[in-house]
Parts: sequence; structure tokens; C-alpha cells
Amino acid sequence: MNAFILVLSIGVQFATALYALTLIRSTGKSIGWVLLAAALTLMGIRRCITLYNQWSGFRHAHLQTELVALFISVLMFVGILFIASTIRKLRHVEEITRLNQQLERERGILNTLVERMPDAIYFKDRASRFVRVNPGACRIFGASDPESVVGKSDADFFRAGEAAEYLADEQRVMETDQPLIGKEEHECWQDGEMHWVLTTKMPWHDQHGNTVGTFGISRDITDLKAVEEALENANEELRRSNVDLEHFAYVASHDLQEPLRAVTGYCQLLERGVGDKLSAKEKSFLRGAIEGATRMHGMIEDLLEYSRVHRKGEAMGVTDMNAVFEQAKASISAAAESAHADITADPLPKITADEKQMVRLLQNLLGNALKYRGTKCPEIHVSAEDGADTWDFSVADNGIGIDPKFHEKIFLLFQRLHSRAQVEGTGLGLAICKRIVDRHGGRIWVESQPDEGATFHFTIQKSLGKTTHARMPVDA
Repeated sequence: MNAFILVLSIGVQFATALYALTLIRSTGKSIGWVLLAAALTLMGIRRCITLYNQWSGFRHAHLQTELVALFISVLMFVGILFIASTIRKLRHVEEITRLNQQLERERGILNTLVERMPDAIYFKDRASRFVRVNPGACRIFGASDPESVVGKSDADFFRAGEAAEYLADEQRVMETDQPLIGKEEHECWQDGEMHWVLTTKMPWHDQHGNTVGTFGISRDITDLKAVEEALENANEELRRSNVDLEHFAYVASHDLQEPLRAVTGYCQLLERGVGDKLSAKEKSFLRGAIEGATRMHGMIEDLLEYSRVHRKGEAMGVTDMNAVFEQAKASISAAAESAHADITADPLPKITADEKQMVRLLQNLLGNALKYRGTKCPEIHVSAEDGADTWDFSVADNGIGIDPKFHEKIFLLFQRLHSRAQVEGTGLGLAICKRIVDRHGGRIWVESQPDEGATFHFTIQKSLGKTTHARMPVDA
């Protein structure tokens, strides 16, 4: 039985040694596998010696086999060292292969981006000669393919002044190691047309951090500039129209004052002089004329004030809104007392604003709350919050409220939600409020539901300078 096991073991050792030799072809490495094959062969020889000695009864068989075993161990140890080194190299090769695949994938993404972008993308050396360009740049240069541009400079494609400017920009980018971002350039392309482009240029560094050139991207914004110019022209025309309209409104309203005062005065003289001789119907007609003229006078005054918001506004200055609130409250004190109104305010901030216009703004909003009160005693409260870029004010009341469908309409000129018989007014109060808030860089809106009161909100920009929106010149 022992002899059978030894014979089987010898066969396995020799077969394994033969297989180790075949691995030389697979790995391209021979020393490690040869040593292991030799060790395995010696292990087989050792077992052959053991088998022979068992048959012959040789005394020193144990010493001979141990010497062979020692030599085998040395060979296997050295062989394993060589194989371990081979395995480490194989792993290194696998890592390099993985990195190369990743690099190739990223290179493909970059190439796709560069080649497909409609903008001009280009790389230049330290002498500002093109190293690589994309098809977008070829369209600017009138080139058939990117390779035909390599080695050339802007002087080959642009006018001398433009090329010199671009060269100076690129040299400055390389010298300072700072990018040039979002520069608008007006240049003549190879098609002979003038184009606007938005250009960004960056320093180009090698793997050691040395500046080897620049790279940039230029976007054609000609259409955008045309739209901007058209919009600017439209805004300028609108500004002129608004100035003309304000001037017309101011002059017309101002010139209407004198004849209107004359009509009112003559009607009052008639009433005093012959009033006792007139019939009741005639007195009613005369009284209607006087009241109509008085209402028109109020409308003209409000229209004049509306036009003066921009034309005669005071310079911006530090304004204590607590003092403004007290002035506005005092101006409506008679109406507030007759309505038994409770008008309160939280501590209010100091802001940069036109103080007189702030008084008028709060006066109009407080007066509006008194006019549109319900059956309960009016309760009106003014508060303010410190916003990120604005002061946010609120004027809340417990009045009759406003239907949401009218929330925007009420800030337009001459818009009234109730008849004059129900509520007095010219329909200009909230329009004046909006114009004042607009001048201060803010906005105004209302939150309300019918029979639930109303809260008017308005904001005032914090960044207004002391001379911002100073009074405009008056032409008449």
C-alpha cells in the first residue's frame, strides 16, 4: 500500500513540474517557474529514492532524503520570490491598463466636447500660435479643417489691430497666470462680416505646472447684441416718451389750474350774488358746477403730484420712518378721530429715502384704510421687517377687503372699485403710492379677501444712495 502511494505521489510531482514549465509560455517569465519545476522534480526524485531504499533496505535513506528535501525547500522559496515579483508586475500592468482605459475614455469625452461645441475652442503655445482648434474655430477662420490652422497665429486671420490686441491679452494671461473672462470683442471674420464674440482665455499648464500657452473659447453673440441694441433703443424711446408724457401731464395739469379756479370763483360769486333769486333747481345746478370743479381741482392736484414723483422728487437721505409715521398719522387725524380709528405701529427703521414721499406714501395708505372701513371701528397697524436687500413694510387694516381679481387693477391710474357717492377720492392715491415705491427701487402689492381686511405691502431698496434718483430737471 505504501509503495502504491509513493508511486502515485511521484506521478503527481512530475506532472505538476511539467505543468509549471508550460506556464513559462503563458507569463513570459521563466526563472520562477523553472525553479518551481526543478523543486517539484526533485520532490519526485526524493520519493523515488525513498521507494528504492524501502526495497533495498539502505540504512542512510533518511539522511539522503532529508538533504534532498532541504534543497527542494530552498528552490521552492527562491521560486516563490520570483513568482511574487512577477505577480506584482502583473498587477501593476493591470492597473496601468485600467488607467489607460480611463484616460482613453476621458480623452474621448473631451474630444467629443471640443469637436461638437459650436463655439470656437483653441489652444495656443507661448508664441500664441495655434496648437489645436475645433471646427467652431475653423468657421471663424474660414479654414477647411483644423490641421490647416495649426502653427498659424491670429495675424493670419484677423486685421492687424485685432491680432495685436489678442496677442497682448494672451501674453498678459501667461505673465499674470490670471484668466481673461467674458471679454466682448468686435472682430471681422474671414467672411468679411463684423461679429461680436464673448471670449474667455485661460493659462495652459503642463503636468509640472509650467505655463506652456493659453486656451480659450469664443462665442458668437452677434444676434444677442442686436437684440440688446434693439431693447436698449426701445427703452430709450420709452424713456423719452415717458419724459414727454410726464412733461405733457405736468404742463396740461398746471395750465388747467388757472381756468378751473376762475370757473370755481365765478360760480361762487354767482351763488353769493344771485343765489337767493335762483330756484331750487337752479341752485342745484350751480352747486353741482362748483362741486364738479372742486373734484376736478383735486384730480388735477393728484395728477400733478403723480407727475412730480420723478420730476420733483427730493434727494435721498436718511429717513426715520417712525417720524414719517407720526407725520402721516397727524395729517389724517381729523378723519381718524371721526371714525374712532386705532392707528398703531411697531418700531420702524431708519432708511435711505425721500422723506416727503414716504410721508405721502403712508398718508395715502392710512387714508385708504380709513375710507374703506367696515362697520367696526378701524384698526390699522404699520410694521416693518429687515429683508436681505430691502426693507419690507406692511400696512394692515380690518376694513371691507378687496376681491383678489382687483389686486393689480387698484394700482392703475383713475381706477375706482366704488362709486364717488360711496367713497370719495380721485382714483389716483394708490397709483401715486406705486410710483413712489417704484422710484425707491421697490414694489407694492396687496393681500386681501372681501370682508377680511387688507394688508398692503411695499419694499424699499437698502442700496439707494443719498443722491440716487434726485429730482429731475423741469422743462416748464
